[in-house]
Amino acid sequence: MAKSTTENQTPETEQLTEKEMDAKKAEITAWYKENIKHLKTQKEYEELLRDIEKLRAERLQAQQFIAQTMATKQAEEQAKKSQAGQDWNPNMDTAPPRPATPAPARKLKKVEADGQ
Repeated sequence: MAKSTTENQTPETEQLTEKEMDAKKAEITAWYKENIKHLKTQKEYEELLRDIEKLRAERLQAQQFIAQTMATKQAEEQAKKSQAGQDWNPNMDTAPPRPATPAPARKLKKVEADGQ
């Protein structure tokens, strides 16, 4: 049959006296209090890192917004200046009409023979 739990106890797991329990509690409490200082410092460090990352993300977002705004403005200005942009009609299946004034005729240069 199974032995009872009191018979299986080793000297380390035996019941502690009231004084020993109080001493153990005081030791654990002192350990926690000592580590609270370190944990508070770590918390402050982590909060600073978080704040820095947040500011970096906000700065990058602002830079992206400015870049997109500038790109849109430049594209609009380019389209206004461009003849192709003015003639373009996305609903047309053919090229835009040619300008009304014909281009000047090209003239070929005359090459003289070297005397042969």
